[in-house]
Amino acid sequence: MARRVLGIDGGGSKTDAWIGEVDDRGALTVVGRAAGPPSNPRAVGFEASEKAITESIDAARRASRIEGAPIESVCLALAGAGRASEQDELRARFAAAGWTARIRFVHDGWAALASAFDDPIGVALIAGTGSLAFARDRSSREARAGGWGYWFGDEGSGFDLGRQTLRAVSRAVDGRGPATSLVQLVFEQFGIREGSQLVEVLYKAESPRGRIATLAPLVFAAADQSDGPALAILDDAAAALSEHVVALVERLAFPRVGFPLALAGGLLIHGSTLRARLLDALAARGLMPAAPFVVREPVVGALRIASREPPVGLAGDGGGADGAVP
Repeated sequence: MARRVLGIDGGGSKTDAWIGEVDDRGALTVVGRAAGPPSNPRAVGFEASEKAITESIDAARRASRIEGAPIESVCLALAGAGRASEQDELRARFAAAGWTARIRFVHDGWAALASAFDDPIGVALIAGTGSLAFARDRSSREARAGGWGYWFGDEGSGFDLGRQTLRAVSRAVDGRGPATSLVQLVFEQFGIREGSQLVEVLYKAESPRGRIATLAPLVFAAADQSDGPALAILDDAAAALSEHVVALVERLAFPRVGFPLALAGGLLIHGSTLRARLLDALAARGLMPAAPFVVREPVVGALRIASREPPVGLAGDGGGADGAVP
């Protein structure tokens, strides 16, 4: 009988849940998939994170038509849950809700790398609402850079682009900086007519961080029209993201030419302009990766990990009780 497994990829924008079946030869088949609200616990809180994950699983179960069938192994790849304290909080919540499946937590960088390569070796760079880089070498050594959060990190992320956009707009409105088409684009997106309304719109938002991150696509639109401030924002983002990759290549002593590189997150998936600038920034530092693999579904990596790697028990003892996600 096929063994059922579950992969979750959750971040600051959405939560993807995929259910798979593993046959006796180890072949994995996806039987249900769904998307739900954001589940980064540091961005939305632990209660909202648990709710988003549960809703996504329920929707994936309905899509798979195996609502009553047990899920034996789960991999949760969550932005904002890469530390033991965060995982312990979520473990306790899932245990209280009746979860008895074997569960493994990984950060989103691990899932991106596992999605890109069957043998997860190389560097994974994520630029979505936040930013993070993760690397693993053939000796199973691991390293990460970034992932410090939006207060003092997340350089090159959607939030960072949005923040830089607002700075460019405020400077243009004041006359402290160059004129930019970003002013009109931001006004139109927020439905306002003057700069003074920006503060009210943002500070009254339920999720200011998420609202700011939604401005990132405007940078690409303005850059396509050769807007100077927008191009400068993208160049700064590319430089910041390249620093993540450079740091990990040097720490794990990857070859500077031909190393595996996986790119994930909305900014790098949909932003060909940013990808090109990133590769230029890497080349300027003497790094030339093999053709980058663009990871469009990081949840694939979470599902692979759930199906192939030794699970971790809910109690964190490496075993876990046999059972199911309720």
